Amino acid sequence: MVGFYGAFRFSEINRLTTHEVVISPGNNAVAIMVLKSKTDQYNEGRNRALSVNPYDALLCPVSVTLKYLSLLGPQYAGNMQPRQIPTGNLKMQILFFMS
Repeated sequence: MVGFYGAFRFSEINRLTTHEVVISPGNNAVAIMVLKSKTDQYNEGRNRALSVNPYDALLCPVSVTLKYLSLLGPQYAGNMQPRQIPTGNLKMQILFFMS
């Protein structure tokens, strides 16, 4: 969902780490720093902002990102696509994530 709203390429999402995601005060926007991209010839990087979808929380990229980061936990500092979810019961995490 974040990839769709931010118009990211797969390679940009695949390299994304938690350090490159910044949540604005008040949780009303997310800024994502893309350090390297196919279209960035000089490797300058760029920020992409995602705003809240006030009409549907299930389709809101900010709320989904916040839930996903809380699912990973505050100590997690790796890729946004971990090979395995670090904690707990997977069924409960999926229910939490979808709510």
